[in-house]
Amino acid sequence: MIIYPDLKNQIKFILFKILVLFAYIIHFFISNLYGVFALCLLLYFSSNTIGLGQPYSANELILWLDNLPDDFKTTVFSSLLTIVGFLIVFSIGLYQQKQHFISQMKIEAASTIEDFFNEASRRATDIEIYAHYLLKVTSVISEGTDQDLIDFHMYNLENETNKFIHAREILKSKSIEVHRFQGKYSLILASSWGVIKQLDKAINALQNITEAMWIPTPVIYSDTSNKVDVFMHHINIEKCQNFIDVFEENYSMMNSTTGGLRGRLLAPITGMNFSFLIALLKLK
Repeated sequence: MIIYPDLKNQIKFILFKILVLFAYIIHFFISNLYGVFALCLLLYFSSNTIGLGQPYSANELILWLDNLPDDFKTTVFSSLLTIVGFLIVFSIGLYQQKQHFISQMKIEAASTIEDFFNEASRRATDIEIYAHYLLKVTSVISEGTDQDLIDFHMYNLENETNKFIHAREILKSKSIEVHRFQGKYSLILASSWGVIKQLDKAINALQNITEAMWIPTPVIYSDTSNKVDVFMHHINIEKCQNFIDVFEENYSMMNSTTGGLRGRLLAPITGMNFSFLIALLKLK
């Protein structure tokens, strides 16, 4: 029997989902007090079916306790009270500690991702400014009415191009680094609704910007002769304008989704209060 690669991958993916679901069920039954209680009830009502024998019913258990000597009754009730109290206190303490660690990890993930995309936005803005500058210089040269202004731009172009190359290199590295968030914070991101989707939108917007940022750069130095001819030879108006259009289409998306991502991560920590409700109702 021949199993095609696509079918084989689909089978593996389905088996992986089944394994994850099974692991989650086991984790639920043994990781918290509610799960342990549900497991006890499940074992109690199915004990005769799975061969563990018939346990006492509620009436039989009361009769058994009633027939015990008084000192035994005191021991049983005090032991039950101690065990139940310990389980409750331990469960509350464990839950609070776990929530504290999760909150710290969410704050770290939100701050790291926000700082990353803020830096990427600044560098993308630098490139957008450079693209506008190239179009402006092209327009000044085409008009040819102010030779002093043309000379100034030719002198200033080397510095602006160096800034652009620096910003482009940083943005290129960030377009690669951005994918590590999905691995580093995968559990934290998956624990909040819609966060991974928000991150995917931000990554896609960043990728669109980085793909369009490879505009030709005029190689002009202070000792370059015929600077205007060299500039006009290297300049590509279509690519400059294309980057500006792509930047305007994706810049807001990248920043708004990262802001929404941070909000979704921190909302369970801060909670909802009256001030938040009023601010939400005032939104238009």
